[in-house]
Amino acid sequence: MGRFDLHTIRQAESRVAAEIASIQDNWALVGIDGGGEETIYELSAFLEELGKNVFLICPECGLCNECSDPMTTIGNRPIFKSVELIDEPVDVLSIHGNVDYWFLTTSISQRMQWYGDIKVICSSAPEDERWVSEMFDYGIAVANFDEISNQLENQL
Repeated sequence: MGRFDLHTIRQAESRVAAEIASIQDNWALVGIDGGGEETIYELSAFLEELGKNVFLICPECGLCNECSDPMTTIGNRPIFKSVELIDEPVDVLSIHGNVDYWFLTTSISQRMQWYGDIKVICSSAPEDERWVSEMFDYGIAVANFDEISNQLENQL
């Protein structure tokens, strides 16, 4: 995947950010225990059909460095407690269910300091404009999940 000018991406409209997200290969889905489980299961299967790498995150039930075996998994995939614990590239962070955006800010900030790889964050719920501005400060575009979903369906 080519490099994007983050200053251009962060100023992009949601539709443009959705287009950028739809062509990314590495997705992290947040909200396993937050009321978004069904959406996440369907989305992870759909993304894998498209050849994307999918990571699952649950702030409530996920794995952390201090956690012991057995690992919490869905299928053969571990469920991570936060995005900064994933040692693989993450291009898109997709938030589902009843997840507090501000609670995620610290781990997103840490991830961007260590890896700087998240390009787009998407959600099906309306975001707090202050929170969106904070994500722009990290160089991350914010898109509506419905717009990304439409872009992904066109790839089939």
